[in-house]
Amino acid sequence: MLWRVSNPYQEQRTAQRLMFARTITDDDYVHALRVYKDTVTGAVRLQASVYLGDMNHTPVWTAFVTHNLGKRKWLKLYDSKTVIMRDTKPVVFISMDEYTPLQTSQGHHVLEFTSSSDAKEFLDVMDELGD
Repeated sequence: MLWRVSNPYQEQRTAQRLMFARTITDDDYVHALRVYKDTVTGAVRLQASVYLGDMNHTPVWTAFVTHNLGKRKWLKLYDSKTVIMRDTKPVVFISMDEYTPLQTSQGHHVLEFTSSSDAKEFLDVMDELGD
């Protein structure tokens, strides 16, 4: 019997669907914020990655938010470009000496979008994912 081994990297890439992609400002850097939905499990995660430069596409942090979908109060529009995420625990991949995540005094994660239309679209996409 011949066993065929597939490429696990390719399977990983195709098992997620990109739902949203825009830029945010985080710790004085511009990052790409993406929202992925796993096509098998339905899990939803956010990922911030380096946007430009030598480390382009390198993940900075990721956060699984499936447990919050459908809850109204976990996302709050603070001002036209700023969204506060409650009950979210991002996993940081960059040294904390080099990166300080933007948080409120209560420890809530802050997303600072580069445009107000991007912040609104993010909230719309997250609402749709919660339906």
